[in-house]
Amino acid sequence: MESQMPPPQLAPIEPMVYVQGIPQWLMLLGGLIAVLLLIGLGVLIGVWWRRAHAVKPLTPGQKALAGLSGLENVVEGRDPYAFSAEVSDVLRAYVSEALALPATSQTSPEFLASVARHERFTEAERELLAAFLEKADLIKFARFQASERDSRELLGQARDFVNGKESAA
Repeated sequence: MESQMPPPQLAPIEPMVYVQGIPQWLMLLGGLIAVLLLIGLGVLIGVWWRRAHAVKPLTPGQKALAGLSGLENVVEGRDPYAFSAEVSDVLRAYVSEALALPATSQTSPEFLASVARHERFTEAERELLAAFLEKADLIKFARFQASERDSRELLGQARDFVNGKESAA
């Protein structure tokens, strides 16, 4: 016969010991701080991303050259009067923005007088600007029967002026 073994003796149950953990208010505060840090990190990453991928604004020279290039594409078959006004507007806006002269609100003689007093213009630039304004005014106000070639020359003078000022800057 098999001998029977007595059942194993279990150790007596010890009284429960309460271990005090982290207070609940401290855990909530830690969670709130963690959430705020994550939000702050997200904002910083967003600001960095926008700055890194922001489109840089064009300089006055870049704007003027882009405007003149756009006009070059439409010179053929365009009314010389309207074309000369647009080329003149681009050049005057450039001078107003880049050199802080009120070119857009002055007549050609007033504009040339302010350029004559301005130290940032060379004699060659003054002459180029005077030739441009004379031709533009002839087309705009005297209704000179300009050809496409005249319009292209006017555009070339404006481009030469802007390129000259940009390369000197």
